[in-house]
This record gives sequence, structure tokens and C-alpha cells, in this order.
Amino acid sequence: MQYASPKAIWNLLFGTSSPPFGQNEDGTRSSRIQQFINYIADVESKGNTTQVPEFPSKLDWLNTAPLQLRRDLEGKVVLLDFWTYCCINCMHVLPDLEFLEKKYKDMPFTVVGVHSAKFDNEKDLEAIRNAVLRYGITHPVVNDGDMYMWRELGINSWPTFAIIGPTGKLLAQLAGECRRKDLDDLVEAALLYYGKRKLLDSTPIPLNLEKDNDPRLLKSPLKFPGKLAVDVFNKRLFISDSNHNRIVGYLSLSIPLL
Repeated sequence: MQYASPKAIWNLLFGTSSPPFGQNEDGTRSSRIQQFINYIADVESKGNTTQVPEFPSKLDWLNTAPLQLRRDLEGKVVLLDFWTYCCINCMHVLPDLEFLEKKYKDMPFTVVGVHSAKFDNEKDLEAIRNAVLRYGITHPVVNDGDMYMWRELGINSWPTFAIIGPTGKLLAQLAGECRRKDLDDLVEAALLYYGKRKLLDSTPIPLNLEKDNDPRLLKSPLKFPGKLAVDVFNKRLFISDSNHNRIVGYLSLSIPLL
């Protein structure tokens, strides 16, 4: 059986013969960024580039008011993160997204989580909200329970990332974990390419974070306690206070000896 080369696959998916991934001969990041810039220029020069569809108007959003690509996200480099909260691989990439958000926090770049439920119970908005709170997600999240965006962009695995240019064109899709370097280089190249063409808008997206509006987090000294350990002989209780990254110990005289 013969297999298509990565170059051929990239050509099939995105209509270019120059797949941007991989190092140039000198191995420097600057040359790799330039490679991405050349790739984006090639994508922009083609008339058949995929235009990302608009978010359906009736979807529920977390951490922000409802967003529209052609209104709120125009002029931004956007990273769509297709995820579902029961997918451990989706949780593994959250540090990568946080890295990008911090690195480009003062630039026209934003992450939007597109929650695409695998099972019916994962479509529940409150369950998604709890996941947003538990994992400290602070970027906009949309509950696309009917997987409209998933189908329109041909996504087939969790997690998948879609990079969108400031005019709504799909620049690239990457699937799976360990894609921080590729995403970082793609975002930087897009900001450089579109910045030179005066197509970027640095107006910040207004956020209304769930963590600032949940009374449970304001009243409780614990934040998503995960596990409990009992030291019976010394009558001590230990609680893993997960989202405070600490273990809390209590001395309890009411624990009976076995």
C-alpha cells in the first residue's frame, strides 16, 4: 500500500505545495516564521480559500457576550479550539492555549473555545460552565451543541485548532496535542503578515468571566476540592484544594478511631 506524503496531504487540504511545518536548513525560528508568512501569502493569493462561516446566532456563550466573526472578531487573528470537557487530550492542551494568550495578550489575537460535545450530556451549558471554572478557562467559549462549526470546517477529532485570519479566511487546521510550537509560529507569522497590510484591529474583546460571577467561588474557602485523606490516628483531615493548588489540613477531634 502506498501512502501520500505530508507535502501531498497539505496540498490536498489547503491548495499549496509548500507545507509550512518543519525546520528550514538553518533551523532558526526566524526562517520558520518567514516560511509561515510565505505560506499565508500563498493562501491569500488563492481565490478558493475557505471562508469560515458565522457562528449561529442562538448559541450560548461563556466568559463573554455572544460574538460574531464579521463584527467582533474582524481584524483579529483567531484560534478556534474545538474541544469537549470529557476529552482528556483537550485538557492537556489548555496550558498551550494559556501560553499563547499570555504571549499575545496585547495584540489583536484571541482564542475562542468551540465546545463540540461528543455525547448528549456534554451539551449541558451548566456542565460546560463548571468545566470552564474548574480548568480556569478565561477565553470566550461557545456551546455549539449541534456541532455546526465542526461540520462546516470538516473537523473530525478532539482537540483540533483552526487559525483564522482577520478577514475570516481559514489559514490552517491542526489536530492533537503537542502543537504549541506550530500554533505559536503560525500566530506570529499571521500577526506580522496582516500587520504590515494594516488589516488588524487591536480593540479588545469585552469579557465577562464566569469566575467573577459565580457566588460559590466568592463564598467558599475551597475551589473545586478534589480528594480527601483522613489521618485517623492523629485525627487530621486533608483536602486537595485543586484550583488553589494547595492541600489544606484540618485538626478534627470528631474523627472516631477505628
